[in-house]
Amino acid sequence: MGVTVERRDLWELVSHGTLAGLLAGLGLGLAAVVASTVRRNDPWLPFDFAVAVVVGPEALAPTFPAAASLRWQPVSKAAAANRSGRTQTTLVA
Repeated sequence: MGVTVERRDLWELVSHGTLAGLLAGLGLGLAAVVASTVRRNDPWLPFDFAVAVVVGPEALAPTFPAAASLRWQPVSKAAAANRSGRTQTTLVA
């Protein structure tokens, strides 16, 4: 008496998992846009939250330009430290 084991190719598992993850992400994204549109009449709110992770809470302000969220801008270390409220000090020997 033995146990039957199904063997699958690793590439098949990876491709199916990737496809399932992409479809789940699209479904959840669509649900977030629909819920935001129904509740607040603003379909861009989920995208604003995603941008707020990178840009900061100012991305949630109504006057924040949408085009700024689509363009990557390099930020210097001093500007990043200033944005987070920390001060940057330089030690001189």
